[in-house]
Order: sequence, then structure tokens, then C-alpha cells
Amino acid sequence: MGMNTEILLDVSELPPPQRHPKIFAAWEALPVGGVLKLVNDHDPKPLFYEFRAERHGEFEWTVVERGPRRWAVDISRIAPSSRKQITLADTVNEVAERHPALKEILARRGLDLCCGGVHPLAMAAQAHGVDPDALLAELNAALAPAPETAGAAPDWAVAPPAHEVDVREDLRNGGEPFAKILRAVAAVERGEVLLLRAIFEPKPLYKVMGLRGFEHWARQVAADDWEVFFRRKP
Repeated sequence: MGMNTEILLDVSELPPPQRHPKIFAAWEALPVGGVLKLVNDHDPKPLFYEFRAERHGEFEWTVVERGPRRWAVDISRIAPSSRKQITLADTVNEVAERHPALKEILARRGLDLCCGGVHPLAMAAQAHGVDPDALLAELNAALAPAPETAGAAPDWAVAPPAHEVDVREDLRNGGEPFAKILRAVAAVERGEVLLLRAIFEPKPLYKVMGLRGFEHWARQVAADDWEVFFRRKP
């Protein structure tokens, strides 16, 4: 693909759980200078927050069309990925050899390391009835670096939290959960802890919560599952 590559991707007809994997698979295929022209049926703000959290410095976001039924944005790649990405041209064996920790995902998807291991991921996935783009997104997500807050949890993040808000399905369905989070925050007293469940590390939220008197600690429990503990300082 050349430097002026454009990929047009309309996800408005896709089931919500399939949208983000499809989008990120298309994004990873872009060279620097390329543009992902995304069309959706709602404001893709949650996607923007995910890009800002996980692809900071790699993209520019330009809103082209603002609803109410059709939304369009141009996502331009302005820098190469800071991570070594897997591609659909890599063979199953190559992925397993370079990243042994991914063998569990390959096995769960039914991709064997014997005869089928010599085939590219795209071919192997199709042969086993697996969506190649979804597989690619899952594998690359598993390669994400450990969260910055990894390490021993502070004492206040060990005990059961007083409050919990889960926005994973909201984000997967393309919703905007900020108002839901703030409603939960309003009920937290000094010294109490709120557990937030999300599909990516919500780094932009840390500053907002800090201004409201909260400290935080986060951990990644799966490729698309984060637990973030917020304590309102006593």
C-alpha cells in the first residue's frame, strides 16, 4: 500500500461487538500517511477515547459528518506503531514461535500448529470458520504492554469496593458511558472505593477523577477487560 492509502470502512451494519476489532484490524493495515475513513451510525466517541489511550501520538482524528443517523471520521496515521504488530500474512507457526503466550488463543480458536501451522493466519482462520480480522485484533491486543500501574495493589484496592460500575457492554455497543460513570462517582464518600470495569485503560478519565479528589490503581485482567479502582481521598 502506498503512502496515500485510504481505507473506507462502514461498520453501521455490523453487530456492535464486531465493530472495534474490525476497525483496529483495518487501522493496523495502514501505512504512515494513510487514512481510515470510518462510517458509523452513532458518534464514535468511545472509539476516540480508545485510540487516545492505546495509540497516543500515532493518529489524527477529523470529524467529517456529524449525524444524526450517519457519522463519518477520518483517522489518519501520522506515526508508526510503537508495538510489533502481527499481520494476517504471518503464519500460525511464526506467531506461535515469536509469541509463545499467544498459543492459548490460537488453540482456543482451533488453529493447530501442525499441518495448518504453515498457513498464513488469514487462510487458517477462514479454514476454521474464524473471522480473520477479529482474530488479528485479539492477538495484537494480547501483545499490549503491561499497564503503567502494574505492581502490588495499594491496601485500599485490595478490600471489596463500596461501589462498582461496569461499562464494558456500553463501550462494545458504541455507547458513551461518561454520564453513567459520573452518576456512580457522585455516590462515593471520602475514603470509599469505586471499581470501574472497561474494555481498555481509560487514561483520559484519570485527570478528570484526579480533579475530583480521587486516586487510582488499574490492572488488565484480559485483552479487553480492565479493572480500575478509584478512591476518594479521605
